[in-house]
Amino acid sequence: MAKKRKPRNDKNHIVYLITNIETEQRYIGITFMRGQAVNSSMKIRWEGHLNGAFKEQRTYTFPTHLRQYAPVVKDDIKWGQAKKSYVRKLRKTFKMELLEVVRGSGNAHKREVELINALQPELNDKKQRVA
Repeated sequence: MAKKRKPRNDKNHIVYLITNIETEQRYIGITFMRGQAVNSSMKIRWEGHLNGAFKEQRTYTFPTHLRQYAPVVKDDIKWGQAKKSYVRKLRKTFKMELLEVVRGSGNAHKREVELINALQPELNDKKQRVA
């Protein structure tokens, strides 16, 4: 029987905080860091959140909150066509900032849970607060 391979621990991950500037409600998440590009990695993740909220219609707390603060989507406009303006408009309402860069996926997930437990962000689902 072959040995189980040890999980990789050599990639950096970003732990970030998104804050709604109007309500001061917060969300903590993690994303994979592409090379040394912190800003573009966070931008790609931000667009992923928007895609989940508007295209996939996810029902978790954070995507639901994004839809509440987004400009109204007209039925005849498809998400692909409206995405650029949504990214631009919502960046005026939401602030995304780097909390930490953590080496290894497991360490990043553990640190995310620690920060969620410590800061109690309003937009993270409660099930994610379990250590």
